[in-house]
Amino acid sequence: MFQGRVFGDNFKTKCQAVGHHRRQFADSQIQRLDLRVFQIRGQRMQAYFENAGESIAFIGHTHEPECIIWDGWNIKQEVLQRGIISLNPKCKYIINAGSVGQPRDDNNRAKYLIWDEARESLELRHVAYPVDVVIAKMAAKNYPAQYAERLR
Repeated sequence: MFQGRVFGDNFKTKCQAVGHHRRQFADSQIQRLDLRVFQIRGQRMQAYFENAGESIAFIGHTHEPECIIWDGWNIKQEVLQRGIISLNPKCKYIINAGSVGQPRDDNNRAKYLIWDEARESLELRHVAYPVDVVIAKMAAKNYPAQYAERLR
């Protein structure tokens, strides 16, 4: 189901990526890209969960399917694994669906989640797509070569 892991991607690199993406879109298309939610720890994260009106928040952008879970006492961060994942209705979650086109988990398939509210479960699916076409489009838009290499 879940696999625990420490996330150590370089924050400066992430900020540079955000800057690149901001330049690709008009200001009206992107209001704000926020990388901080998976950087928050301790009392600040606990305060978020305590004040959250909903038990589940879905977010994106960190490129890896993962979640933060609060059981009322402890907070843990876990990687989501492919398949059906049952959620505990007594917990609160921040769930990152991962990345459709720039995964960071050494698996170049697009990933997406299906939320089944009635069963209180998620299903993480992986889908193959024409990676070579995407790599060519990235080169045409002058994306850094490292972004294309991640897809190979």
